[in-house]
Amino acid sequence: DWDYSIAAQSQRIAKLMDALNINKAHIIGNSMGGHIAAYFAIHYPQRTLSTAPVDPAGVVSPEASDMEKMLAQGNNPFLFDTRDGFRQFYPMTMEKAPWLPGFVLDAVADKYIALQAQNTAIFTAISSTSVQNDLARLKAPTLLIWGDHDRLLHVSATQVWSAAVPQMQVVIMPGIGHMPMVEAPAETAAIYRNFLDNITP
Repeated sequence: DWDYSIAAQSQRIAKLMDALNINKAHIIGNSMGGHIAAYFAIHYPQRTLSTAPVDPAGVVSPEASDMEKMLAQGNNPFLFDTRDGFRQFYPMTMEKAPWLPGFVLDAVADKYIALQAQNTAIFTAISSTSVQNDLARLKAPTLLIWGDHDRLLHVSATQVWSAAVPQMQVVIMPGIGHMPMVEAPAETAAIYRNFLDNITP
C-alpha cells in the first residue's frame, strides 16, 4: 500500500536520517537506488555530502537496452508468471551472474511470481519519475559508475548524465553488467573509496 515513487522513497531517506540524527550523508545506490540517490541529491542538497548513482535509472539513454527493447514490444522482463521467465531474467541482471542451484532459482522465481501484483505496482511507480530535466541542478560531488555490458540500462546513458553534470566523475567498468557491486565488489568498493577520499571537505 506504500507509495514507491522516487520522491516518496527519497523522503523516507530524509526521515530515516532525521530518526538517526544524521544531518548530511553520502548517498550511493544501484539501479532504482541510483535514481533515488540522484533525486535525493537534487531535492535535498543540504542533506547530501555526495552522491554515487551506480547503473541508475532516471534518464532516457541514446541507445536502447535489451530491457527497453523488450518493454517496447510489450514484454516486461521484471514481470513473469513462470519459473522459466525468471531463468530468462536472471542472466540479464549481471554480465556474469553467479551460478545458483536450480532449486534456489526456482524458490526465488516462486517468490517473485507470488508478488507479481505488488511488483507491477512498484515498477509503475518508480517508472513515473525522471531526473533528466533536473540533472543540471545536481551540485553535490557525484560519482557515476556503470557496467559497459548492462542489459537493463544501457551504458550510453552516461552521455546524458555527463552532458548535464560536466563536473561529475564517470567510471565505466568493462565486462560488467547491471550490478557492479555484486559482479566486482572489491573493484567497485575501491572506486567508491577513492572518490570519497578525494572529495574536498
